[in-house]
Amino acid sequence: MIRIFSYSRSSTRMETPGISDLTRHLADTDRVIWVDLEDPDDEEMGVLGGIFGFHVLAAEDCIQGGYLPMINIYDTYAFFVLHAVDFAQIEDQFQTIEVGFFLGERFLVTHHAKQVKGIFDSRGKVAQNPGTLLNAPDLLLHNIVDAMTDHYTPAIRALINRIERVAQSAEVIETLGIEVARLQQMGKLQEAVLTRLAQNNLPFISDPFRIYFKNVETHMIRAVQFSESCAFTLTARQHARLLDATQQQLKLERTLTVLGTTLATAICLTLLLDPKISDIISISDSAWSIGALAFITVVSLGVAGLFKLKKWF
Repeated sequence: MIRIFSYSRSSTRMETPGISDLTRHLADTDRVIWVDLEDPDDEEMGVLGGIFGFHVLAAEDCIQGGYLPMINIYDTYAFFVLHAVDFAQIEDQFQTIEVGFFLGERFLVTHHAKQVKGIFDSRGKVAQNPGTLLNAPDLLLHNIVDAMTDHYTPAIRALINRIERVAQSAEVIETLGIEVARLQQMGKLQEAVLTRLAQNNLPFISDPFRIYFKNVETHMIRAVQFSESCAFTLTARQHARLLDATQQQLKLERTLTVLGTTLATAICLTLLLDPKISDIISISDSAWSIGALAFITVVSLGVAGLFKLKKWF
């Protein structure tokens, strides 16, 4: 789906032209254009190279996707990729949606395969009051990127909650480890792109707005710090699981040792007392059997008691 917003600075009016009228609106130097491509078809994707004239490599990178956060500067625009939190998955797993941006002096083009909350909310603001965001493409860009960055905080909190309440299962912990590693990698790369957007030598962002992008960079740094908390919490979980498994194994080994030692003691005593000693000391067989059984029981309990005293079980 393609959505086109064309704002006239002189008349302060916004229009939503179709693809056929986009070239005419771009030719009007009084206008600021936002083109949002959400899961577009081939005809809609054609505006990248056919109407905007973006470099074939940048257009291909945007279409193919599969990129981590990055930025490339061209003569008349900047192309960069950022990742937004997938809110549809936030309670189940940490996932991101790749968003491609083309930023020029009078236009912003966004491309994403799924709905992005920051872009969805920005479309609502534009519809209600277009002059607040469409007056400048870098201002619109800041609004979108700022929202995308802020959304990392609830996603990280949800991830920490899942780490803290998860059962100590090796498979689940491994899956969470992959999510945490992806979060850390994504956060650091995204931080680097935002740092570049806040620098003075980056074109297409006016000087008054650089401080706003610096603020977004600060928010991303905070999110990266939170991601490190996720890693520490997960590591503690892994250590706790290993310790618990070790203790359980040790407890089992001690229990088997106690049972084996007690049984071996009883067997040895039985073999030693097996001869007809009752014939030698002139007592009845039944009395001897009872006495021998009592003796073996006392010795066996004594061995078990000794192990209990040593806290082996």
